[in-house]
Amino acid sequence: MIRAKNIEQNVHLGKRESILKHLNFHIEKGEFVAFISKNVENKSALLKIIGLLTPIDKGQLTLNSINVTNLSPTKKMALRIRNIGFVFSEPLLIDELSVFENVELPLIYLKLNRKTRKKYVENVLKQLNLLHRKNYYPRQLSKEWQQQVAIARAFVIKPKIILADEPIAKLSMFGGEEVMKRLAQINEQQVTIVITSNSIEKASYAQKLFFIERGEVIIDKNY
Repeated sequence: MIRAKNIEQNVHLGKRESILKHLNFHIEKGEFVAFISKNVENKSALLKIIGLLTPIDKGQLTLNSINVTNLSPTKKMALRIRNIGFVFSEPLLIDELSVFENVELPLIYLKLNRKTRKKYVENVLKQLNLLHRKNYYPRQLSKEWQQQVAIARAFVIKPKIILADEPIAKLSMFGGEEVMKRLAQINEQQVTIVITSNSIEKASYAQKLFFIERGEVIIDKNY
């Protein structure tokens, strides 16, 4: 599903430079994996590479048996919007839109008709126990519920992969547990889940852990 071979990446962030090097890992279809690191920039940079948002300097990246390393930006975007859902540490919902409308947005970008969009959104909201909140606005929801809406938005396109960058970093212990349960629920449908975290405890639902140390990925074979 996802294979990185000898990837190297120089990431320039203002006056700072964060380097990812010798990245080698393989993630199977339907796995729930976590990348653990204290370095926020490294983790975010890695997900941007997997999510086809950032080109790599060296190495090879394969997604779903497709070598995406040298694809054009247009082809990468086409692959990304149909196969990859994103969740961030902040929900990034649009305040002026209802829960239903926020979740519907990716389907508009895919140019699906209104009837199909309604069916997709209501199905996802029902699966994630959010249907009763479809007419709420973000300001009426707690951070926990907002993040669950963000997960629904990522899931509504029926992606093969969901990438979640520190999805529970801003939540209480209880709220974080509920959000992780939603991701685990989606994973049960053979959607590959890749999250980043700063601790093993926050990645308790992951089946496999990768540790990023000094810019390199280390597989914990004893987990």
